[in-house]
Amino acid sequence: MAASAEAAVPTATTGNVTNVTQSTARLHGSVKPNRQSTTWHFEIGTTTAYGAATAEQGPVAAGAGTTNVAADVGALAPGTVYHYRVVATNASGSIPGRDRTFTTRSAVALNASSTSTLFNRNVTLSGQVFGTAVAGITVTLQENRYPFSGWNNISTTTTDASGRYQFIRQLKTNTAWRAVAGTRPPGTSNTAFTLERDTVSLKASTTRPKRGRSVLFTGFSTPARIGNTVYIQRLGKRGWRTVLKAKLSPTPIADFASYAVRLRHVVSGLYRASVASGYDHLGNTTKSKRITIRR
Repeated sequence: MAASAEAAVPTATTGNVTNVTQSTARLHGSVKPNRQSTTWHFEIGTTTAYGAATAEQGPVAAGAGTTNVAADVGALAPGTVYHYRVVATNASGSIPGRDRTFTTRSAVALNASSTSTLFNRNVTLSGQVFGTAVAGITVTLQENRYPFSGWNNISTTTTDASGRYQFIRQLKTNTAWRAVAGTRPPGTSNTAFTLERDTVSLKASTTRPKRGRSVLFTGFSTPARIGNTVYIQRLGKRGWRTVLKAKLSPTPIADFASYAVRLRHVVSGLYRASVASGYDHLGNTTKSKRITIRR
């Protein structure tokens, strides 16, 4: 009877929250059983009415002192404020800890208009911040160009009423982008990646040379990869075969290199020019050009 008289409702203390993501979190608290076996759970919701609870856990033994407890919660909405508290229950009654709040990380989507595009062409980077109160949020675009040595902040904008945003960037090399939304806590998007594709052109001094005459192939490539090789290829029975090579030379035009090479042993067929890929770019190939020998 004396032990029963000394027993009382438990003590519940709501703790902090860790491991917060866009849809999950880990809730912490502590429970003191006060001489009676005590179970516990967390209540959670977007208001102080809560509306959801974790499964009842325990019991914490009657003779235990203050005991730390924790529970993982999921299926949360991104960029949303949640209220939570721990609730302890024993034979003498049930007691809640004080209300606390946390905000899930905002879901930020980012999409590039193309996975590969030509040098100096524009890439549109658009996305959306998901969650509550998404209008007018500052979004910072971060860029990581080849050789991918780190992220740099390059531009900011604000979201519209539905959380949408957009950036336009001129592509110079293989580049990765991500967006960081200035929410509380900040949200970081997926990574969007666009490969830069070089351009190359092909012009023939004649497409109908007389037998025994040579053909001069000329063209330009961007960007100006001085000293790189342009491959002149002819279509044969087993596919395209390199018949001639040329080196890119500087021009007075920024970002443009040129080549000129003469094919002396010309046969009728389809010809094209090609530049190879590198670590920082994709190669490219011209449309085929038909050369026909005249008698």
